Amino acid sequence: GRKCIGYDQIPLHIRQSEIYSANDLGKFGNSESIPSDSEVEEFIRKIKAEKPDQYEFGFEAFLRYQRLKDYRCMLKAALEIEQNKKRNIELSVKSALQNNDMDFAWKAALFVKSI
Repeated sequence: GRKCIGYDQIPLHIRQSEIYSANDLGKFGNSESIPSDSEVEEFIRKIKAEKPDQYEFGFEAFLRYQRLKDYRCMLKAALEIEQNKKRNIELSVKSALQNNDMDFAWKAALFVKSI
């Protein structure tokens, strides 16, 4: 069957986050692999370069994207807001996890470590 990385292989900064639930961590642990640093960098570069239609900056916009469960725009906004940056990025990860977008969730969650 599938080989999962398991809870112990989840990076510490993800396990210690106050944002992720046990269920969220379970999804990380059930993954088969962890994206590389270069994949994470490329992903973040793409998000920053995206120009979504009617995209808005700022925390108000972040909260609206959160209500809309638009985790791509949440992350884009979070990357531009200096205040509570880690928390906001982790909230976008949580939203991605709820949508079972594991690739997005992993890359955004791993990026938090470099902040």
